[in-house]
Amino acid sequence: MILLAVATEIALHFSNRQQGFAVPQKNVFTFVPASFLLSFFPILFIVPLAKLWAGANWGIQTFQASFETPPYVVLSKGDGQAEDTILLDYMALNNWETLLVSTKRKHWLVLVSLMTVFVTSFMQPLAGSVFTLATPEHRQEIILQAQRALGLVSTFNNLNAFSSAAGFTDSKIYQGLPDPPFVAGQWAVAQFEIPQTDDAAASVEAEVDGIATHPLFPQFQFSAVLPDGCTGRVQFNPDDSNQQYGVVQVDAASCGVDSDTDIQLLPVMFWFFHSALGGQGQNVTRAKGVICRPFMKVQTVLATVNTSTSALTSIKPLADVTQTDNNVTGQPLNGQPFNGVIFPQANNTFVQSRALTISMGLPGTIYRNASLTPDFGDFFEDGSTSFLSLTSSVYSTYLSVIAKTVYFVPADSSLNATLINHLSRLVIEPLAAHGLAAVLLAVGIVGMLVHLLHRHARRDLYLTAPPGSIGASMALAFHAGFGASLTPYDDGESIGRKLRSMRFSMDRRTGAILAEEVDDGDAVTPLTRSSEETLKGYKDY
Repeated sequence: MILLAVATEIALHFSNRQQGFAVPQKNVFTFVPASFLLSFFPILFIVPLAKLWAGANWGIQTFQASFETPPYVVLSKGDGQAEDTILLDYMALNNWETLLVSTKRKHWLVLVSLMTVFVTSFMQPLAGSVFTLATPEHRQEIILQAQRALGLVSTFNNLNAFSSAAGFTDSKIYQGLPDPPFVAGQWAVAQFEIPQTDDAAASVEAEVDGIATHPLFPQFQFSAVLPDGCTGRVQFNPDDSNQQYGVVQVDAASCGVDSDTDIQLLPVMFWFFHSALGGQGQNVTRAKGVICRPFMKVQTVLATVNTSTSALTSIKPLADVTQTDNNVTGQPLNGQPFNGVIFPQANNTFVQSRALTISMGLPGTIYRNASLTPDFGDFFEDGSTSFLSLTSSVYSTYLSVIAKTVYFVPADSSLNATLINHLSRLVIEPLAAHGLAAVLLAVGIVGMLVHLLHRHARRDLYLTAPPGSIGASMALAFHAGFGASLTPYDDGESIGRKLRSMRFSMDRRTGAILAEEVDDGDAVTPLTRSSEETLKGYKDY
């Protein structure tokens, strides 16, 4: 038990240090819940120890009560009363009666042994609660392959990336889809290898380049002019349709932008027009315009990606990227993102068709989702920020998806990362483990001392036949002489009354019980043959 107590504490130490022990992620015994196995097997292991000590206690009460405490020690000392010798029987008492009797008569060895039995009853519930399954966060340093690095893709002019981003944005807003892999909100990070793991909730953490794209959305009426004079104008025929929308570039000079700036880098204005019959049958026309200045923030970030879905779950900015040895923060973009909706005239008809689809599709996504709301008319009210909020949501998503596909190029390099698992692990509960170790240690030490004292007390005693059977008892007391005064129909009280005037002892050479009658004057009358007569009788026999 002492060794098991030490082993329990050692196992607890390693459990705390390693956040538990690895176990199969699937229960082999599918018909039995894991909680039952975790409580049943430790108890099954402890039960033999508890039963072993219960049996040892039974031996203590049978023999130790016979050797260290009355009756046999008192018998060996001589002049023992009947209730302390031949009438004392712990085995006929239950545990609570034994506790009271041993305390009353100061039979400390029996009392201590019985108390350890009571203590062992705590071992089973403690053992049943020692083990538990937990899913702690387990971090493991690994090396992954970086798949993307900061850089402007060479094929951005074919507008495939912009077209797919516009299509995804439309589906995401309309269908409520999640962000694509390695994109979260306004952030897009460099893609890297995802490790394989059995944990569906596992994630991987790595330092990579990240790009946050922000569109600034000051809101104006249809004649959109910013306080700094930046102006956006659009011309259209209201008679063409009662619902019209689009996106145009702003006036570069009024917005403080060099006239030779690529139109793909200019601020843009989204515009929306709606015409409907008013309350008096008159045609009411309303329009809104939203000017935005896209800009990007390039930083080194600590990105956390789910290994199952590749979803970007956490972004922690670390430092700005100041290097200009790439074509995103350096020439030709110089840290300025594409607006993604205004493109130069292309000679390729397919590319030109994509440009037209994008420039009409993205404001169409905004307008269509606005028209699906019950309060669509409120979108055009003076002071309303509804179009501002919706345009911000749609355009931000679009710019983030563009950032993932346009501003990162293929890469082949190693990347230090941390794999964060939440696999089920076998954990040892500290409170239950400390309690179980304490009980095992206490029972082990006390049990060892009790048995050493038991051995010491028995060293001078001699019994040819250990007590227990009727024959052995008769062999010990046959020559004592007091049996003639007892009858088979005597109860315990009458037997005690008849033997009250006697004193009992033991012959140290033969182990036979000796009885003497004591009168009021303390005169002693032997009722038992002498040792020589007894030995002669044994020899004759």
